[in-house]
Amino acid sequence: MEGMAAFAAAVAAVSATGALAPGPLLAAGAAIGLRGGARAGLALAAGHAAVELPLVLALGAGIAPLGEADGTGRIVSAVGAAGMFAFAAVHARQALTRRGGSAPQKASARGALAMGAALSAANPFFWAWWATVGLKLVADSSSLLGPWGPPALFAMHIPMDVAALGAVAALAARGSSALGARGRLAMDVAIVATMATVGAAFAIEAVSA
Repeated sequence: MEGMAAFAAAVAAVSATGALAPGPLLAAGAAIGLRGGARAGLALAAGHAAVELPLVLALGAGIAPLGEADGTGRIVSAVGAAGMFAFAAVHARQALTRRGGSAPQKASARGALAMGAALSAANPFFWAWWATVGLKLVADSSSLLGPWGPPALFAMHIPMDVAALGAVAALAARGSSALGARGRLAMDVAIVATMATVGAAFAIEAVSA
């Protein structure tokens, strides 16, 4: 029991650092929260979970991480860069539409779900995390609980992602209504800059991989 409690504490701590680290999902959570609130953030987390669950189960079954295959890292990085640049452009267009007096398009749950899956699958740092830190957690979970270890690990890990993305989306929506036009513009600029910076980092990874 002590071993299980220590493992659960380790999963919570490590998962929190991953969930709250600046990156595509947090930027997307803020952006989509402006158009859909907390519900859109939760849908984003569900899309992320749809990619993460089979990966955790595959690692538990002994399948090598995708990032270890030759050339895969470069492809994933390039796709991730393209996706982040495209998403930055879409958000910038939404911001300009709003400033022009037109109502911005609301974020649908289905769109947020797809975005969460796409940003996770195209994020090389997501694969790197699970190929290193995550892989250790999977091994530890299997040692403690056998074949039930990886599912239990996922059940402990995913609430951190859901809480982080839901909270970011909710705060973005609330802040948008309280900040006024200039504050909203500053938030839009920060979001677009963050996504563009992440995209540039992915592009550098693709070139140097």
